[in-house]
Amino acid sequence: METLEESLLNIKKRSVLVMIILTIMTGGIYVSYWFLVNRNRINVGSIDERLSFIAPFCLLSIYTFTSMTFIPARFFLEGYTWGFYQYIMIVFSYLGTAITCYLAFQVRTIFKEHLVVKRLSIILTFLFHIWYLQHTINKQKG
Repeated sequence: METLEESLLNIKKRSVLVMIILTIMTGGIYVSYWFLVNRNRINVGSIDERLSFIAPFCLLSIYTFTSMTFIPARFFLEGYTWGFYQYIMIVFSYLGTAITCYLAFQVRTIFKEHLVVKRLSIILTFLFHIWYLQHTINKQKG
């Protein structure tokens, strides 16, 4: 049976620059994809802290909704309805950011417990979430 450290190190090594480009091109959908794809590897052997399916799925739903509705809304909504739509998008942006931070810090906690990492920056985790976590994985793999 695979240990958690081996499982975490089996997360595919990815280019952080490509991840940033994919995040921008997909309107944030790639962030939730990263959490969903790596969730099983992150959860192997971790008893105290586990990455749930619900939070990344909610994040995927939020980013998909905002990405798919923006262009049609821009053409078909005006006046108060456009203002209301913008308000909803602001709320979704804050909610998406909060869920992303929650998931990033949850993964950071798992990494700190099970990887041989000298230090994982709280500030870098907050600012760069999956990109910083992936960078940490890439660095561990050598």
